[in-house]
Amino acid sequence: MTGWSGPRLTLLMRKDCGLCDRAEGLLRELALEYDLLDIDGEPDLLPIYTDAIPVILSGGRELCRAPITREGLLSALQSLNLNLRT
Repeated sequence: MTGWSGPRLTLLMRKDCGLCDRAEGLLRELALEYDLLDIDGEPDLLPIYTDAIPVILSGGRELCRAPITREGLLSALQSLNLNLRT
């Protein structure tokens, strides 16, 4: 099981988004705690991320965007030099 001691993760997503569903599944698979944020309800984020979702943020910092892979997410988390246990 994976543990994460860094800032809380946020998954920027949209309803009926297959890539978003896969990214959320990956976060669950890695046992990471995260918040979901539907960008359609966020007028400030919508123009920035419309063509980029899903996007995973850590403490407001973009970690990765579509397409999100397990390897890419793990690499992004490790690049923060935070305590990631796999």
